[in-house]
Amino acid sequence: MTVYDGCTAVASSLPDIDLTPGGFTQVNGILQSYGLSLTEGYVRIERIGGSSPFYAYGVINDQVTSDGSFVSPVAWQNASPNLLLVPGIVESARYSSELMLANWSTLGKRLQLRYVESQSGVVMSPVSFELELKAGEQKLIPDFLDWLRQRSASGLGQPGAEHTGVLFVSAIDGNCQQVFLGARISTKGLQRHYGVYYPAIPAEQFFPGTAWIFGLQQDEENRSNFALVNTGTTDATADVFDLTIHNEVGAVSNTVTGITVSAGGWLQLNSMLANYAPQVKQGYVQITRKAGNNPFVAYGVINDGAQPGQRTGDGAFIAGSP
Repeated sequence: MTVYDGCTAVASSLPDIDLTPGGFTQVNGILQSYGLSLTEGYVRIERIGGSSPFYAYGVINDQVTSDGSFVSPVAWQNASPNLLLVPGIVESARYSSELMLANWSTLGKRLQLRYVESQSGVVMSPVSFELELKAGEQKLIPDFLDWLRQRSASGLGQPGAEHTGVLFVSAIDGNCQQVFLGARISTKGLQRHYGVYYPAIPAEQFFPGTAWIFGLQQDEENRSNFALVNTGTTDATADVFDLTIHNEVGAVSNTVTGITVSAGGWLQLNSMLANYAPQVKQGYVQITRKAGNNPFVAYGVINDGAQPGQRTGDGAFIAGSP
């Protein structure tokens, strides 16, 4: 394992770890283990012996609530996506969004970022800007929309209002290989508390016509939100969807028709099971694009608390399945 300081890209080698077949180990507080004292960074894991495949992941924990978010691994030599999409950027009196970027290549990256704000699936005000990541650099941008305002980005509404949208990222020169991108949503207050983390989705994983969201729950402790993004990567047409809700044994409980999302737009259905299939406590949704030409993204978020403001509000991201 090699830990990289996210500010300086200085690398520190950690002791080797032996894993037996089926073995598991966890390094707690890895940025401040083995004599390190880092506030941000990333880790490279290399298999140096043996022939079996392995898996690795991270968990970011809130120091107050202990809520944690799962951070999935990225292949060191990942694919070369031409477009990355962060499926939800939000700002309100209650929530703020932090953008996370890293460039683990040996070359600097110039990125084109385009934030597309939308309300109820209708696009409002795209904002474009450039950002440079040095070789090995990690950049964490808290209050991302406020960060844009400080740089005089035109088209953004005033702070305090509710803002929702998606972020499209592409490379100005070359591609987005060895670039990491993700977002963290936190609740505002005297102390910011962790909400939910989700990674960017490469264009190769956009859905052409059908997708599924599994594992949704609605009970006295949890609620499930559901979101759709019309990527707008083919043309300017709106996408129209049918949503078929299944209960835990697979029976169809309800079909919601005519859900329309403009090109580049984002739409979230809050407490989806409670509002569209109240008899279903756990279930899943089939998404079918009935009209429009653009590939789309679909995901769910299970939140702690049957209603907003209850319990911690912590969320777990559920990526769509083809």
